[in-house]
Amino acid sequence: MRTLIACLTLAALPVAVAAQGAATPVKAPTKATATAAPAGNGGTISIGFQQVDNNTNSSVLTEYRDLRDGRTPLALRYSAKTASGLYFSVAGADVTRSDQSLGMAVGKPGIWRLKATWDELPHDLSHKAMSPYSSSTPGVLDLSQTMAITFKKLATGSADAPSVVASDAIAAAYLTQFARPVELGTTLKNGGFELQYSGIKAMNFTFGYTQRAKSGSKIGYGPIGDRPPRSLNIQFAEPVDYATGDLKAAAEWVTPRYQVRAEYLRSEFENEIDVLKWRNVWASAPAGAAYDTWDRAVAVYGVRPLAPDNTYQSVMFSGGVALPFASRLTASVLRGTMEQDGALLPYAYQNDLLVNKTLPRSSTQGKMETTALAAEYSIAPLPYVNVRGFAKHFELANHTPSAQWQYVTQDAPSLTGTVSYVNKRVNEEFAWDRSNLGVESTIRVPALKGSLVVAFEHEDFGREHLEAAETGENTFRLGWNGRPTKWLALRAKVLRGTLDAGEYNWRAASASYWYSSAEANDNNNPRFTFENHPDMRAYTMADRARTDVDLMLTVTPTSALSVSTRFKSRDDDFDSDVTSIKPLMGLAVADQMAATPGKQLGLLKRTQQQLSLDVTYAPTERLAVSASYGRDVGTSDMRGIEFNENNKMNPSAINTAILGPWTRESSEWTAAFDDRNVFAMFGGTYELVPGKMTLAATVSSSRADMDIVYGGFGLVSFDGTPIASNNEYGFQTPPTVQQRMTVSDLSLVAPLFGRMEGRIGLRNEKFTLDDWQQSTGTLQFETVGGTDLLLRDTSRSHQWGNRLPNLGSYLAPSFAGTSVYVGITYGFGGAK
Repeated sequence: MRTLIACLTLAALPVAVAAQGAATPVKAPTKATATAAPAGNGGTISIGFQQVDNNTNSSVLTEYRDLRDGRTPLALRYSAKTASGLYFSVAGADVTRSDQSLGMAVGKPGIWRLKATWDELPHDLSHKAMSPYSSSTPGVLDLSQTMAITFKKLATGSADAPSVVASDAIAAAYLTQFARPVELGTTLKNGGFELQYSGIKAMNFTFGYTQRAKSGSKIGYGPIGDRPPRSLNIQFAEPVDYATGDLKAAAEWVTPRYQVRAEYLRSEFENEIDVLKWRNVWASAPAGAAYDTWDRAVAVYGVRPLAPDNTYQSVMFSGGVALPFASRLTASVLRGTMEQDGALLPYAYQNDLLVNKTLPRSSTQGKMETTALAAEYSIAPLPYVNVRGFAKHFELANHTPSAQWQYVTQDAPSLTGTVSYVNKRVNEEFAWDRSNLGVESTIRVPALKGSLVVAFEHEDFGREHLEAAETGENTFRLGWNGRPTKWLALRAKVLRGTLDAGEYNWRAASASYWYSSAEANDNNNPRFTFENHPDMRAYTMADRARTDVDLMLTVTPTSALSVSTRFKSRDDDFDSDVTSIKPLMGLAVADQMAATPGKQLGLLKRTQQQLSLDVTYAPTERLAVSASYGRDVGTSDMRGIEFNENNKMNPSAINTAILGPWTRESSEWTAAFDDRNVFAMFGGTYELVPGKMTLAATVSSSRADMDIVYGGFGLVSFDGTPIASNNEYGFQTPPTVQQRMTVSDLSLVAPLFGRMEGRIGLRNEKFTLDDWQQSTGTLQFETVGGTDLLLRDTSRSHQWGNRLPNLGSYLAPSFAGTSVYVGITYGFGGAK
């Protein structure tokens, strides 16, 4: 199936041979830069040579493009047209490279047209990733040898610190010896064709197929063991190999008064790798053994499912009719079905030691249905006044059957093979529906040479099995769009929205457990206490006040000068009036009167402001310059709480512990995010020789900074005592994350001889990155054994989960890159 599009494109080429004659302009694919050919049979072809220097071999330079030394990729366009009107065109850019694009069209105007496209987009993630894994079978990551760890105990404490630290040296030496370079990046390939036919009066037919395939590898992560942080972790290059194919068909009947359209879509997602299996790098079990014996059974292999195959089908009918009083009614209905029935994995790859081995069913039996209804009525009841009313409804119904699962979260059961009662879960059929009703009126004001827009919309959002069963939001919008003078254009919009989340059911998440109260044999009881802290509010289901402002001004004082600026602002305030509650009330426990602090947890406030300025100036036909400036600032405020989830039923027992009860307000923390981005560009073109030789230059710069300021618990303990940076409960305000990018581009285009045109160019890019999230030199992490392939958490916790054999820090480092290119373009046929 993945070669279908390429075959269809090639199959259309014989049609081109029969389509010689006068040409018709062709629109090149998005990435092609060549302009369409003028009338006449002909086209252009371009090729050249390039030299690239990347001083750190950083993948940022080539992240979304294919840059190589030597011959530059081919660029071409060709068009032809016969006397009878039959035409053919083809265009391409970066041909033969992994970022190429191709497009072809053939047909007869007003009767039929066949289009085919193909493009590729690389995503280069790293040139320096290292891993001990190899893969001879798709989806299976194996090792030639594992670590010779002698201290095999997951439930470590401070007394075990020397043994665990000694094991770090073994791990570092192993990675130094066995890690080798691995590819880390993906390529997205998109192809498709579309056939249109309109040879029957008032009828149009469309049939097409598109396919999107992605292959390569990305950063993956595999835990094996008991539970975090008592787990054995490793990073690896996770394979990617999947494709989505969409088949579309449509028929349309159009008359001056009526329009009717029917559409069908079938979309199939196919993953060539259904299951990922990786060898446990920490385990050194005897040959043929399924488990290594630590203080509990540790699996030799880990396994997890990847994105499952699925199929979606939909049918849509839509229509419109012109009615009296200059009005029109349109409506549509869509019905869709998604099915996914992949085989389910057993509770563990090797489940010999599990007491509960049987799954509730052998496959997912997943099925969802979507229904979309829409109607719109527009009318002009008075001069200068248009009114539009609309109603929309979307529903997702989930018919996947529920079952009682005994959820095993790792591939290594305990030595007894039992499953904890808190891991008895029910898969809930999450479903939702959304309804929108609104009216919009546009009033033209001739005296002010503009239009006033007044609009109101109400939205109801229903959710099954979630905390807010139904939310409702009202939005009011006021806008102005006018041109009071020939040289001034103004657009303004203000929106105010208020969302009411209704009654928030903080117990909703606890409904996914199915054990009885008699089974709850410790103080961690999420079903009869709570799963999420009762003061927590998901921002999608919290009361919210929203204000949006959008202003745009364009000034053209002369035909040579244009200045435009735009300001956008959005402010979201999440406030659900959270009050203190007693979640243990009614339970036969000593702490049944324990109460929450009563302060909202989660996202509290979010703002974003964007400002842009664009100037173009062309004083003569030979000179044109432009400049742009943009600034984007975003902030958000969050609040959370750290508490010991092992003491939900008896919070008073840990009143003086650092990781204390869920009732303690002084265990709350805050985080304020500040994200700033600034962009500036200046460039222009100058015709050194009118109509022949052109010089173009561009310089752009972007600066991005992100700050996170922490407050409360983590910086200090619950009693105000400072917490050390390497304490397991400590976290500090990190350094500012900084990214800088500067790009300079210079090119000269000049005629050579005959129909040949030459181009020479110089491009310089500089990228600097200072990011504590990728650095090993932070307060939280340190390298082990002189290699950054093993990071260790420097906190006083010595559990295995705080060790991470990884693919390497700074996978995409700073760089300075320069490319020089020379090329020629040859025009043939009727092209100039």
